[in-house]
Amino acid sequence: MAFRRGIGQDFIDALNAEYEKGEANWWHQMVADPECFTAIRDGYLNVYYRGCSLVELRHQEGKLKGLTHYKYLLAPRREPLYLKLTDGELGFDGQTNFSHYALTSYGDLNDLKVAASSYAGFEKTGVHEILTSNENIVDVEVALTQERAGGDHSDGLEINAYASNEQDPSQVVRIRFTPRVDFCALVRSGDQIQLRFYEAKHFSNSELRATDKPAVIGQLDEYADVLRTSEALVTYAYRTVCIELCALTGNNVSDEIKSVARGQPFRVEFAPKLLVFGFDQDQKTGKVWNKHLDKLQKTVKGGVLTKGSPKGFVLT
Repeated sequence: MAFRRGIGQDFIDALNAEYEKGEANWWHQMVADPECFTAIRDGYLNVYYRGCSLVELRHQEGKLKGLTHYKYLLAPRREPLYLKLTDGELGFDGQTNFSHYALTSYGDLNDLKVAASSYAGFEKTGVHEILTSNENIVDVEVALTQERAGGDHSDGLEINAYASNEQDPSQVVRIRFTPRVDFCALVRSGDQIQLRFYEAKHFSNSELRATDKPAVIGQLDEYADVLRTSEALVTYAYRTVCIELCALTGNNVSDEIKSVARGQPFRVEFAPKLLVFGFDQDQKTGKVWNKHLDKLQKTVKGGVLTKGSPKGFVLT
């Protein structure tokens, strides 16, 4: 498998130059906003807000070039709010066309966030609350891709591609699959730093419940297996991430990230932790839920963390 992280010094220098243009600058706003999360990828980065990627940003031909889904670009406060309709045709004219209702700059960050909020469900919103409560998170939407024999993949995995041999049907088919986990963080345990992976689920998620084996357990076990076989790649990738997160002017990072950037060793924990949030006191003590919770606590190898409200959820 290949797992890489890093954007390089030229990209960092270009971002820092943008930041130094002042508080009104679009990148200055994004990197300094405590509600936005900068995720360093392989040659590019994403800026997330409430689980929505506001921009996928690259450094190409000496310029910062980004991609944003059109659905996030609807300006939330433009007038008029309503368009006239006549015989099925919308009343666009010279003064009122579609561009009138679209954001035209990342400098409209607050409007961009408002528009994106409409697409963030309660689970994504809960994960967002956890992200903003912990400065030691180093990556989100973490995907590791591997190959395995066909017909042996678990539910919940994203199948990327199939490779078959039509001339020899007996040959084993290899499938590229991508188990994902919500985020990872550097957590201090005594004198040691651990890289821990976390899957966060809202209390209502059906993947937490089953008479036999909840689906989330298979997902976590798959991810642990992939991590176990790619420890060296993951370690190198996230040391690079820590170095580059610290190199971004205006980016706020934890002491753990700074320590790893300076060269302190850290250990990859293979078994992800499960976070469950979004329940009230009655649900917490309910007999039905406690049966499911007991099963999760006995079978999730990385452990289970629970908290009614995701706000202020401190990672351990």
